[in-house]
Order: sequence, then C-alpha cells, then structure tokens
Amino acid sequence: MKTTYFKTEKAFDNYLNDLQQDEAIMIIRGSVSCAGGETRGARVYDNKRVMVEVVILDEAEYDNASNFDKGE
Repeated sequence: MKTTYFKTEKAFDNYLNDLQQDEAIMIIRGSVSCAGGETRGARVYDNKRVMVEVVILDEAEYDNASNFDKGE
C-alpha cells in the first residue's frame, strides 16, 4: 500500500481530484492515522474495494517523509 504526504491543502485537493477521474477508484476523505496520531487525509480504494493508498495532509508528516513519498 502506498502512502503519499502533502503539506498544502491545494496540492492535496488537486491530487485527489486527479485520482477521482478514474471511475474505478473510490476516495473516502476523513481522519487517517499516521506516526503523529490522527490527521486529515483520505483513503483510496480500487474497484475491488481494496485500500491501495493513504493520502495524508499534514506539514509535520510531510517534512519527515522520504522524497519518494512526498506528493508536492
């Protein structure tokens, strides 16, 4: 499962809007768990309802993430 981190809401929203163009993807926005506790984010599911990605909107988590996991 992939985890992608964002520090700005604009980039976070743009990323989810791009994902939503695929009809086989289901996105559920809400609270997600991460190393720092609960934060805003989204869970992304494929057409078989298997979670394939967690998208996290948190500046501290973004700063601690590897460059590979950063979405902006």
